[in-house]
Amino acid sequence: MGLRELAVRKGTSRHIESELYSYHATKQEIVRLQNGSYPGTALTVSRLLESLLCIVAAIKKVYEALPEEKQRFMRLKFWAGKDQTWDALSAELATHRNILIKWQKEIIFAVAFELGWR
Repeated sequence: MGLRELAVRKGTSRHIESELYSYHATKQEIVRLQNGSYPGTALTVSRLLESLLCIVAAIKKVYEALPEEKQRFMRLKFWAGKDQTWDALSAELATHRNILIKWQKEIIFAVAFELGWR
């Protein structure tokens, strides 16, 4: 069975998409946890911190492995703070919307693979 045959569940896909949108907020949350300004037991904070660090590392690894045009897509789609339509993104990137949707699925799959999620 090849990588393409492995499917990412719909719920997992949505979770990863949410993590992509909140990537920078998650990095700030990690700093807060590391500075000790978070309520909870040491074990709870440690587990949360470990989980967030894994997610951020996976997203960063996928982002850095992408070619520049797909990195730009990630920045505009997930981190620009604008809720652009596929057509607006398509016009800005001069790429057909179906290609952009394919890129999004590939990025989500790559992050899921890095995290070991399905």
